[in-house]
Amino acid sequence: MAEAASAQVRLLVDQSQVGCILGKGGSIINELRRSTGASVRVLSKQEIPACAAHLDEVLQVRCSPPSLKQHQAAVGVLVLSCSGSRARRRAKPRV
Repeated sequence: MAEAASAQVRLLVDQSQVGCILGKGGSIINELRRSTGASVRVLSKQEIPACAAHLDEVLQVRCSPPSLKQHQAAVGVLVLSCSGSRARRRAKPRV
């Protein structure tokens, strides 16, 4: 049987927001995974592109193409809700 096609999006997120997005013990991100079926992970430091700022992390969302915008929006809402209480820190780009 053929494997279902998947699409992915990667979002740059300030590292100060990652804990808020993941939730205590991964509760928030696990609920997002459970409710949407998306695969969501934080990329390792070695996988972060050179264009990212020093304090950036990358969230990768992988899901079926028709639901990509819905999943991207859900993660975007998490990012915005976490950034409301924290000012974004300016950081030097990676070299």
